[in-house]
Amino acid sequence: YGFLRQFNADGFLDNSFPIHSGDEIALQADGKILAASRTNDDFSFHETSLYRLHFNGLPDSTFGTNGKVIITSSGSPAGGAYSPFPAILPNDNILIGCSFSEPGATKLAFLKYDSSGVLDGAFGSNGIYVTDLEEWGINSLIVQPDGKILFSGSVIARFNPDGSLDTSFDTDGIVLPGFPTHLALQPDGKILAAGTENHDFALLRYNEDGSLDNDFGQNGLVKTDFNNGDDKANAIALQSDGKILVAGDSDGDFAIARYLSGLESGVFEKAETDMVSIQLFPNPANDFLTIGLPDNAHPSYLEILDASGRLVASQQYVKKLQISVRHLPSGYYTVRVADGQRVYIGKFIKQ
Repeated sequence: YGFLRQFNADGFLDNSFPIHSGDEIALQADGKILAASRTNDDFSFHETSLYRLHFNGLPDSTFGTNGKVIITSSGSPAGGAYSPFPAILPNDNILIGCSFSEPGATKLAFLKYDSSGVLDGAFGSNGIYVTDLEEWGINSLIVQPDGKILFSGSVIARFNPDGSLDTSFDTDGIVLPGFPTHLALQPDGKILAAGTENHDFALLRYNEDGSLDNDFGQNGLVKTDFNNGDDKANAIALQSDGKILVAGDSDGDFAIARYLSGLESGVFEKAETDMVSIQLFPNPANDFLTIGLPDNAHPSYLEILDASGRLVASQQYVKKLQISVRHLPSGYYTVRVADGQRVYIGKFIKQ
């Protein structure tokens, strides 16, 4: 089991934030924290639970019972579910990927909850969809902007929003990278998969259709060796400038590598050494947001990311410096604008 703690910006523990059990977390756009745990509060292994917390760590009483939903317990509809991995859907609905025990097999399953923590009866069978994919662990669960679901464990698979395999992804919905992977989704829709191959960090990039991107590394693969050590990659993230971070360990010591984005458009690679903060107003915003760019800027690409880093809006050509944010839910957002020479970054609050 794991613990959920919060750190201040200076790296010291925030002692005002209560300690919670938690194995996987996801952040809502409004800053609330969703935590999935394989243990209950007294750390006995009798239930799988989902918590929602305010930014200060206090339970959100509008979710479940006092901020908690029990996924697995005797008599619960998802009694065979364990190892939960949460992802945030539009309108703060929740998708849980999990291993699901059935007689003679353990399969990948999805559970869908509404924003109050109630299973969505219109999804699968009473909110639960058990796939045909046998799986014993989940490393990544990403909901794409189009609602499709990316999953990684021992394989990489993509599912339609209803839980069925997406056959437009490598013809059968499943890619076999040859080793367990952790995923990240680039703004252009390409998929990064980090794992370990022959004791080295291994980073793959796939096109949207599930084929390897041969323009990335050598035939879609980049390998990194730390001083001939036993290297294991177990996490991946994208920086706001598009660079790729892969973390793990080398001979038991923490190890991290950073890579250029490899975006085909080159927008963020060209700008990685020249980033400029911009003003956004009004801030907080309700309907429209004005972007304060310098007169010499020639923007060609704009994107908006929510508090969890998920891309929620983008456009290739920015013809005006005022954009509508009326459709966005309340929360914290980052705006990135590129003009081919630099990246302009600003943050705003949507009321």
